[in-house]
Amino acid sequence: MGNYSSNNLLKNLYQNLGFKGIIFDDIDSLGPEIKLREESKGGEVDAILIYKNIVCLVGITESKGPIEKESTKFFEKLDKVTNLKNLKLKLDVSSKDISKIQKNVNKAQGFLKTIDKKVKEIRKDYSPILIKMFFCPNKIIEDEFLDKSKEKRNFIIDKDIFEYFEEVVNRLDKKFLFTDFMYFLGIRKVDIEKKSPSKVKKAKGDSTHNVTRLELEKDKIIMYSFPIRVDEISEFITVLRMCQKYNKKGFQRMVKPTRLQKINDLYLRYNETFPNNIIIGLDPQVYKNEREFYSKKGKEFRFSNEYNSLILIDGQHRYFSFVKGKKSHRVILATLLFFKGKNE
Repeated sequence: MGNYSSNNLLKNLYQNLGFKGIIFDDIDSLGPEIKLREESKGGEVDAILIYKNIVCLVGITESKGPIEKESTKFFEKLDKVTNLKNLKLKLDVSSKDISKIQKNVNKAQGFLKTIDKKVKEIRKDYSPILIKMFFCPNKIIEDEFLDKSKEKRNFIIDKDIFEYFEEVVNRLDKKFLFTDFMYFLGIRKVDIEKKSPSKVKKAKGDSTHNVTRLELEKDKIIMYSFPIRVDEISEFITVLRMCQKYNKKGFQRMVKPTRLQKINDLYLRYNETFPNNIIIGLDPQVYKNEREFYSKKGKEFRFSNEYNSLILIDGQHRYFSFVKGKKSHRVILATLLFFKGKNE
C-alpha cells in the first residue's frame, strides 16, 4: 500500500463532494492491524462514505500495476451484499498484541457503532442506496472493463475519472462536482429524498416562468425562450463532456479557466449579461410529456427539480463565467429544447 496517498486523494474527493467518510485502511488513523470486513464472504472494505441515504463501500489501492483482478476480487467478495438490510460489518484485528493497539481498536469500534446507527436511521427515513466502489487513482483501466463493471453497478474510479472530477473542482465549483458524481452513479435527486414528504417538483425561486414557445419541427422539437437567473437552474445543469471516461455520450470539452476569467474581466465587468441565448436541452428521461411542464393556456414553463435534467448544449463558457465570477444572481437569455420522444 506504499505511503497510502490514495487514501488522501479519496479523502479530498469525498470532502469536496460533501460526503462523510471513514477510512479504515489508514495507517495514520487506525494503523495496518485493523481491518473492516463484510461478514457474508469476508470481503475487506477500506472505506465507507455516506451522504443522506447513499452508503458507499470502497476498496482502495495504491497499485500502478494490473489491478483488474484486484478490483474483480473486491466486488466478488461483496456480491452477496445487495442492499443495506443485509450489510453486516465486523472488525478484524491481525495484531497478536492487542494492548499496543487498544486505543485504535476502541476508535475503530466507535466508528463502526456510528456507521450502524447511521444505517438504521437511513432504513427508517429513506429508501437506502448501496454503492460498491473501487478507487484506484494511480491506474488507467481499459474502457471495456470499466463499462462491464458499471453495468453490474460496480463503480470503478480510475486515474482518468478521478482526474476529471479534480478538474471540475479546479475549473468550476464543488456543487458541479456533486451533480457530476450523481450522474456518474446514476442517482437522481428524487432517489435521495425522504420517504415521507411528497415529491413535488419545483424549481428554486419561482416555480413557473413565462416563455415564448416555438415548434422548430412539428411534433419533434419545441423551443422555449425566456430570461432566467443563473442560480435558479445551476442545480439542474449538466454538461456532457467528452474528455476522460466520465461519460460516453459527451460532446463538449472541459471549460477553460483562462477564458472564464477573460470573459469576466473584459465583458461582465461592463455588461450585465450577454445579448445571445444560451442553449439548453431538456433531458428526455426527465421531461417526457409536455403537459407535465408547460401550460399552453398560461404560456408558462415549470422546471423539474432534478439533478442533471438540463443539458447545456451551447454557451458553457458564457454560463460558467457567471458562476466563476460570483455573478450567479444575474440573468441570462435561455433557450430550452424539448426533443419529443428522443433519447439523450
